[in-house]
Amino acid sequence: MKLWVKAALIGGSLAILAAMSAWWWHNNMQLQWQREPRQSPLAAGQPFLGATWLLRENGFAVDVVPSLDLVDVRKLRNGTLLLGGSAGVITQAKSDQLLAWVAAGNTLVFQPRALNKEEKRLLQKAGARGADAEEESEDDEAAGEDAQDAPDDAAARAARQGGDSAPEDAAEAEAESEAETEPDEEDAAEATEEEEEEEEPAGPVLKANETDGLAAVFNARSAHKYQQTVCSTLSRRLEPAHTPEAYKAPCPPGTVKAASLRLLDLPGMGELTLDPQSVRVRMLDERRVPLWTDNQLDGIRAYQHGRGQVVMAPGALFENHNLRQHDHGALLVGLARLNGAHKQVTIVKSRITVPWYALLWLHYKKVIIALAALLGLLFWASVRRFGPVLPDPAPARRSLMEHISASGAWLWKAKGGRQVLVDAARADLQATLQRRAPGLLRLSETQQHDELARLTGLSAAVIAHAMHYEPATAEAEFTRQIRTLQTLRKHYER
Repeated sequence: MKLWVKAALIGGSLAILAAMSAWWWHNNMQLQWQREPRQSPLAAGQPFLGATWLLRENGFAVDVVPSLDLVDVRKLRNGTLLLGGSAGVITQAKSDQLLAWVAAGNTLVFQPRALNKEEKRLLQKAGARGADAEEESEDDEAAGEDAQDAPDDAAARAARQGGDSAPEDAAEAEAESEAETEPDEEDAAEATEEEEEEEEPAGPVLKANETDGLAAVFNARSAHKYQQTVCSTLSRRLEPAHTPEAYKAPCPPGTVKAASLRLLDLPGMGELTLDPQSVRVRMLDERRVPLWTDNQLDGIRAYQHGRGQVVMAPGALFENHNLRQHDHGALLVGLARLNGAHKQVTIVKSRITVPWYALLWLHYKKVIIALAALLGLLFWASVRRFGPVLPDPAPARRSLMEHISASGAWLWKAKGGRQVLVDAARADLQATLQRRAPGLLRLSETQQHDELARLTGLSAAVIAHAMHYEPATAEAEFTRQIRTLQTLRKHYER
């Protein structure tokens, strides 16, 4: 080998080794700045922080409310209401209030709720039924063309037979064919009934427990649609580059191009470029024509409602991570300008119901005022009067009759107390009769009553009621029983 060849090989090898060493040193031994997307704690807790700053820079007054439950639509200022999220409940009463507010000349931006399983099943059935109907119509048209081109079988058979009997045979064959082709009326009626029974509604029927009153009014839902990234393969997906140039650039070999960007001609803003998100607006009833929409007809839809507009936008277009992409910021400002004169924008973070402790924390001022008022009322009720304290009255001895009266009042109210009082009076009478008239106790009860009635002048029935009947529940009858027993006892104590 010649010397210059050896020198060239050695020089090339050294050059390659030096290049590889420089590359390794550059990638492993030198400090480099790398971009790492991060989210500040302030933005993490406020998903519409960027939207708030952007609107305020464009001259709008912005109010941010945590939940739709905290919005009093009757006191809501005119302008634009941006309702974030699609989860939660919008009652029919709240929906009616919002639509009345929009009809007064305001703008409402919201995302309809997602399709549920029942609605997806009905939509799939409706789509399959529509495809079958199209295939049947095509088959019918083809069959009709074949019937027109083909000759009559009965006439052909008759022509082939020939002779005088050909016309008769042709007539008989024609009659048989008509009898075969014409269905019976009863069979036709049964077939019609079966078709009516098998027929199902073309679209989902709204249920009574609808959780989104706005979606029910416009018959709209949110549905997920698979969207490829800018350049993707079946085995893996590449991260999308959210720039128009990325969608225009050619894809590497073995990859496919994703769906095109959404284009929207917003009134007063011109043509805007939007991200082709996987969430789209699905209209269950297409008879209502939108005021304006995007080029794919399933991204953003606006409808006239009274003097205002209702805009349905899929996904979180205006949250911090999506606002900086494409023309989403210009779209937000353009929607806020649809009202013209009104510069008020109210952003509702979520429509999920706020728990009671969160409401208590949000309205702590009212709670403190209510507690202070309650404590003041309790203090005022506990204080009888103002002024110097009067001395306690001198204690006086109570009479025996007060104790007896109090004991009798307590026994009258206590369970079995009336029986105790009557039994005591009856026992006192029996002891007196035992001492004064022992012969009276040897008589029967009827004889006793008659003898006591003769001696005292009382009625025998009254004496029997006082001596043997249950205690009366009425105060007058009970007093009469006790008085009769006392009268009998006093008669023998004279």
